[in-house]
Amino acid sequence: MNPTSMTAPMDPANMIHAANAFFLIQGLILVAFFSYLAVRMWLKSRVREKEAYFKNEAIKKIAESPDGAAAVLQYMREEKTFAEKQRREKLRLGGVVITAAGFGLTICLFAFERAEHDPDPNYLVGLILLLIGAAVLTYTYWLAPKE
Repeated sequence: MNPTSMTAPMDPANMIHAANAFFLIQGLILVAFFSYLAVRMWLKSRVREKEAYFKNEAIKKIAESPDGAAAVLQYMREEKTFAEKQRREKLRLGGVVITAAGFGLTICLFAFERAEHDPDPNYLVGLILLLIGAAVLTYTYWLAPKE
C-alpha cells in the first residue's frame, strides 16, 4: 500500500480545535441573529412612532377644520371599521391556509401509508390541521362580530 494514499488518524489536538471552531461559529451566528432582531425591533418601533405622529397631526388638522369634531369622529369610525375588516380578512386567509395544509398533509400521509401497506391510520394526523382551519374559517364567516 502506498503510504501517501492512507489517511492518518485525526490528531486529538486538531479535534479539539475543530470543536472549538464549531462552537465559535455557532456563537457568532447567535450573536449576529440576535443583533439583527434587536435592530429590526428598534427600526419597527421607530416606524410605529412616526406613523403615530403623522396620524396625530392628521387628526389635529381635521379637528381644526369647520365641523372638526364630527369629522374626527367619522375619521376614527372609518379607521376602526377598516382595521376590523383587515383583521377579519387576515383570519380568513389564515383559515384557508391552515385548512389547505391539513388537507394536503392528510392526503400525503394517506399516500405514504398506502405505499407501505401499513394498516395504521397515521394519516389522520392531518385532520388536526384541517379541523383547526375549519374552526378559524367558521369563526370568521359566522361567529366574528360584524361591523
